[in-house]
Amino acid sequence: GGMVFTFLKAKGLPVGTSLVEDDFVETAKAVLEKAEKLGKEILLPEDIVVADAFAPDANTQIVAVDAIPDGWMGLDNGPATTAAQAAALADCKGGMVFTFLKAKGLPVGTSLVEDDFVETAKAVLEKAEKLGKEILLPEDIVVADAFAPDANTQIVAVDAIPDGWMGLDNGPATTAAQAAALADCKGGMVFTF
Repeated sequence: GGMVFTFLKAKGLPVGTSLVEDDFVETAKAVLEKAEKLGKEILLPEDIVVADAFAPDANTQIVAVDAIPDGWMGLDNGPATTAAQAAALADCKGGMVFTFLKAKGLPVGTSLVEDDFVETAKAVLEKAEKLGKEILLPEDIVVADAFAPDANTQIVAVDAIPDGWMGLDNGPATTAAQAAALADCKGGMVFTF
């Protein structure tokens, strides 16, 4: 849940007493730098709900991401962040997901893959596993045999994308899993692709 504060610390932003994976800060910096080099955006919070203690009766407030006070900890997304994440997910159609699938050694057919990011994706997956964190990847994918309005399409398991076919969108099981993950999220960061 505290992965977001690791990224904020990697950007040099104040994190107060928020949960930070210090052994992941350098990896987070590398991910941010690689994304910038590739012209990709990593969606980080705009605002954060912070508290002066981890207790039911703690004082809380919503602050800008660059204004977490000393002695306070980030606990959840603020309303602007939640709205931005919902908007980003509504427009999401894949792309980066196939880079992570390729990094896991899964077939990707002719799907869009950021080849320059495969090694970084492997490092992120390995670090997440080492830390006991989950990166939610698809269970099923809508695939097509061509990028055309009259293409043949089908839904396949994530490990069964046929050669010559491309992934276009999440399948129904993936969409349901992502919705469940977001519904259960109480802060921190949920990686969904």
